[in-house]
Amino acid sequence: IKERHIAAADQATSDLAAQVAHDIRSPLAALGAAAKGLEIPAEQRKLMEGAVGRMQGIADDLLQRYRAPSGVSAKAKPSVCALAGLIEQVLAEKRLQHKEKAGVQIEFNDTTGEIKALVEPKELQRLLSNLVNNSVEVFTGPGTVSVGLSARDAKVLIEVKDNGKGI
Repeated sequence: IKERHIAAADQATSDLAAQVAHDIRSPLAALGAAAKGLEIPAEQRKLMEGAVGRMQGIADDLLQRYRAPSGVSAKAKPSVCALAGLIEQVLAEKRLQHKEKAGVQIEFNDTTGEIKALVEPKELQRLLSNLVNNSVEVFTGPGTVSVGLSARDAKVLIEVKDNGKGI
């Protein structure tokens, strides 16, 4: 009986995730189309289009994962990506998202030049977005979140630091 309840809960979670992903795709497409018609600076347009694209990618990933045949988990495929571009896209979104918080700065320190790595871009961006949000949310006043990208001995380090109060 316990296994049936777990299976039913897993199926309900899968159904809910697939439904949410399906339902948000249309408004995202409309938002993306509307953004193209707005007369805003190119930098803001690029930021909006990138954010809409990331949300559409997340929705597509959810649909792919939860529409897979039972027992088969669809995995996102890694690809070779320029890390600085992926990171900067997220940080630009975070700067805009948190611009109303007085004294909050989000910095990017890239010491690698143009380094590429085999990553799943949406997962990396989602992880980075969550880490930056976590840092900013605990600031009780001004604060700085620093994201660093470095490479050494064929290894890449992405480091997120903040000067908040800590845990």
